[in-house]
Amino acid sequence: MRVNNFVGGYAGSGTRVIQTMLERAGIWVRSKEFSNVAYDELITAGCFVGIGRLYIAENKDIDEQFVIDFSERFEKFRSEEENWSLKVGETMWCIPFLHRLFSEATYILVVRNGLDNILNEHTWAEEYYRVFVTANDVPPVENSSFWDHRMAFWNEINKRAISEGEEYFGNRFLVVKLEDIIRSPEGVGETIFNHLGLEFKSDYVDFVKPQISVNKHKEKFVENNWGGHVYKPEVHLDGLKEIGKEMLTRLGYL
Repeated sequence: MRVNNFVGGYAGSGTRVIQTMLERAGIWVRSKEFSNVAYDELITAGCFVGIGRLYIAENKDIDEQFVIDFSERFEKFRSEEENWSLKVGETMWCIPFLHRLFSEATYILVVRNGLDNILNEHTWAEEYYRVFVTANDVPPVENSSFWDHRMAFWNEINKRAISEGEEYFGNRFLVVKLEDIIRSPEGVGETIFNHLGLEFKSDYVDFVKPQISVNKHKEKFVENNWGGHVYKPEVHLDGLKEIGKEMLTRLGYL
């Protein structure tokens, strides 16, 4: 069976765990000349960021020449092998675009408790949140803080990715929780490989270890290294639970 697969998720959700599983199974996840470079850093990832910005802003009138150029570039990128899995978190932003070009592909969305996820992520979340609420008529979080922006974006972008994933990819769309992988690597690993139509072996997941970042939101103090923003559960946690209530509940975190 030919495997054409995408792995995406909010930054820091655990997509690299899926990438490692597939690497161990011999699935091509990067071109050989970039074998020592994180997949997120490849120039192809930048394409998805740009496309994702357009989709976040609801500007789906993407220039046809861009589509052609992107398709040709991607063909060259994956020309070494027939089976491939592209792990770029930002693909979750542009699922309709992916389906347009790769309608027979599968998609794995990795999710993680947003209360933890927003504490281990890059500073641009609040920028994208502002773009998203402006373009999509989403009510902004009043008097919002650095953490509130992150939680609001986590909630909205995961809601959108799941809705579009189910609409466009149907039963070829799979949502995987990082916490479930940590709790039961073999059980979830078998689910993932069944989703891809591949045989599962236990050594594909023997690298998975408990992570200290799980339930980090319960700690007394977390400092963001990029901007000096301090998280304190006694100050922020109740508000963050309310902002992310829809998806935290739907995904079983509340």
